[in-house]
Amino acid sequence: MFKIKFFTFCTVFYLLLFNRLACCQVYGFIDDFESYIPGQRLACQDTINWTTWNLIPCDPNEDPVITTDYRATGTKSVKIVSGNDLVKPISSDTLFLNYINFWIYIPEGKTGYFNTLAVFDGINSNWGMECFFDAGGFGYIYGGSSTPVYFNWAENDWQFVELKIDLFRDSAHFYFDGNLIHNWQWTAGAYGSGSPLSIEANDFFGYYSYNEMYLDNYVCMIVPLTIVPLNAPTNLNAEEIFNPYPQVKLTWQDNSSYFEYAFNILRKDGHPSVPGSFESIGAVPANTTVFIDSTVFVDSTYTYAVFAYNELGFSDTSNHETIILNPVNLTPVNQVVNSFSLWQNYPNPFNPSTNIGFRIADRGFVSLKVYDVLGNEIATLVNQDLSAGEYEVEFSATEFSSGIYFYRLQSGTFIDTKWMVLLK
Repeated sequence: MFKIKFFTFCTVFYLLLFNRLACCQVYGFIDDFESYIPGQRLACQDTINWTTWNLIPCDPNEDPVITTDYRATGTKSVKIVSGNDLVKPISSDTLFLNYINFWIYIPEGKTGYFNTLAVFDGINSNWGMECFFDAGGFGYIYGGSSTPVYFNWAENDWQFVELKIDLFRDSAHFYFDGNLIHNWQWTAGAYGSGSPLSIEANDFFGYYSYNEMYLDNYVCMIVPLTIVPLNAPTNLNAEEIFNPYPQVKLTWQDNSSYFEYAFNILRKDGHPSVPGSFESIGAVPANTTVFIDSTVFVDSTYTYAVFAYNELGFSDTSNHETIILNPVNLTPVNQVVNSFSLWQNYPNPFNPSTNIGFRIADRGFVSLKVYDVLGNEIATLVNQDLSAGEYEVEFSATEFSSGIYFYRLQSGTFIDTKWMVLLK
């Protein structure tokens, strides 16, 4: 899991061109904690970029130590325990987009906490948001309201925290491990009581006696909105799946550098050469690169495109991708019949596929579905009009586990059900 997640950090790392500045500037600040001495306090070793709540680096209580116990990359991280109160000062401007991210690790049974301050001034500070990681994997964030927004986190695992705070648009977005958890109006403050339109610090505080949180690969980037390109998605691909009905799974590459708010999905029914227009069929949050279209039918052709957008505008659309959903592969056996029948599948037991035959006496709509022993529908094999005759269809169970399954045929008033056994 971590190797996949680490790509996100690498992208930002190279984007920042390895700059380490006194505070967040246009090209940003990054600290992987590799240049510090283990066992010694962080702010004490770097008084330019880090401080404590009481503004006293080297304070034996508030200044946390560098450790080699856990690390997201390299060999070191900073350990936040009870009483520690580490502060990263941030100098921001209201015309800029503020992008903050870092990795956290919390051992089993321990807790963690951080906040982002609109104003950093001791007891006169103003909290723009607060985030708690309680023991057992329960997390919650306060942003814009006194009602928390809950999410889950994993003990004993490095996880990615992201904040996108757009002071120009007065909005804030909190992501955890790539998933949008919460968004709110930044000037509403952490609890809805109000905050200035500013950001002055991140604070990592040992809130409880059982706090133990490890911080690594801290990034703070402030980007003028006028220079942020919103690049079009690429490599759009469409794949037919069944779950249990025919669906289209779309995947694409995100090229908008985390500055999109969402992706919009466009679809045109029919081949690209056929007259018609694209229509929006849905949207997915920022950083998401998968969409499932469940509003499709067999024996149909669809063309898709995707674009990214935020409050400032839209990207170009992706490449167009066309997919043809073929009709169910029914094999006619005998077209001269005068009765209805559903036959036993063969082979039975089977692994991983079997054939099911049936006979219908009149032209009409035919449904053939598969169910598990609990009565849950797991596959639709036939769902269309058929002429009178005998037919055979294959059922592939590569995605299902061993057990007893039932298949049910309905054509007009004729209904019959039989069972089959999957052995793997």
